[in-house]
Amino acid sequence: MPFYLLSIYVFVRYYKNKRNFLYIILCGLILGIGHLFRMVGDVILIAYIMFILIYIKDNIFNKSKFAVGLVIAFLVPMLSVNAILKELKITQYNLWRGSETKLTSVLRGSNMDTFGRWNMEDAKFIASFDDDKELEAAIKQKLKERYTQTPLKSLFILYLKILHTVGCR
Repeated sequence: MPFYLLSIYVFVRYYKNKRNFLYIILCGLILGIGHLFRMVGDVILIAYIMFILIYIKDNIFNKSKFAVGLVIAFLVPMLSVNAILKELKITQYNLWRGSETKLTSVLRGSNMDTFGRWNMEDAKFIASFDDDKELEAAIKQKLKERYTQTPLKSLFILYLKILHTVGCR
């Protein structure tokens, strides 16, 4: 969060200081570092680019220059850290890919016994597969079983419980 806030501060300084290119580079670098910790920086990046394109009163070449500089500066920390971690064999996957398929969260969230929370049963099931394609097919089958064999009342209660939990945060 501090990196995101610092990035916003630098972006405001960029806007107020006659659009200095160094500010936009610094803004992108800081945003990229923040993105390493919590990967929502791309949303802020899109907001910055929209702001540049809509509110900066300049020719399209300068607007494009600032937007491209921002994007490149944003990508530098992510690509650098990704390359270092892969070279040192700390991770085998790219940072933006993750190590599990997207369906694993859906599987965990559909467990009736734990009201959609993490559980050992689903964790063991997921860990028992080495191939992502096999895992994805098995998850789809298990989800189909869960949603077709569970009484509608139980599904309704599960989703009410999940909505209540999410709403209380």
